[in-house]
Amino acid sequence: MNTTKRFSYLILLLGVMSCGVKKASVEADNTVLATSKSSLIEQSQKAIELNSLRGRLRMSLNNNGKNQTVTSTVRFERDSALLISAPFGVLKAYLDQERLSYYNKLERSYFDGDYNYLQELIGVELNFTQLQNLLFAKPLIDVNSRRAFLLKSEDSYWVLTNKNKKAYDFSLRFDKQTLQLIAQDYRISKSNQGARITYAYQKASDFYPNRITLQSLVEGTDIEVDLQWTQAEYNRKVQFNYNIPPGYKSILE
Repeated sequence: MNTTKRFSYLILLLGVMSCGVKKASVEADNTVLATSKSSLIEQSQKAIELNSLRGRLRMSLNNNGKNQTVTSTVRFERDSALLISAPFGVLKAYLDQERLSYYNKLERSYFDGDYNYLQELIGVELNFTQLQNLLFAKPLIDVNSRRAFLLKSEDSYWVLTNKNKKAYDFSLRFDKQTLQLIAQDYRISKSNQGARITYAYQKASDFYPNRITLQSLVEGTDIEVDLQWTQAEYNRKVQFNYNIPPGYKSILE
């Protein structure tokens, strides 16, 4: 698999993973806490002060034992846009609230449209806010809008939501000491798609993860994506230079 194909697959896989919940396993003390879940959710929203980011992101894919890695440059503006560029600009992807677009210089092809195409492709709802939340350790769904349970284990707090009394479909795991969001599991019951997203931080006081791991929870698959910031500058001016070169062919044609 060449660099641009790896990059394209990683971009698509990010979308799949961000919409994929395996039932959470709380093995220690399953006592329901009197504390409201809102305090933990509020903690995970502290990244609100992040307005922009520019940096380099190492993206590694392990697909059934085959490993591939590519380092890309990233430009991000909160609630606005995300631009990812593979080495030498051979492939660029641009996402904003309405638009999803990318082009491949080696294949002289492009896609330019809205999120409906990706939603139809993976069978679940997807939007810019969910991708943004995935990168910055924020819940992928609005937990406050659903009935949820707050449980504790030996080293973690868990926020679990469910559709009925027997099946959990979403869980958040917070470190008991730092209250950082360290994992979230998400499962689509109809399609049996699921993903586990785990976060690592450089310091206990950090609100933003420096490493993100996405693991497929679909039975029979062994796919893992590892994202690690090798360089990052926050709240600096960012520019989004993105134009599809003339003469390229749409992948939909």
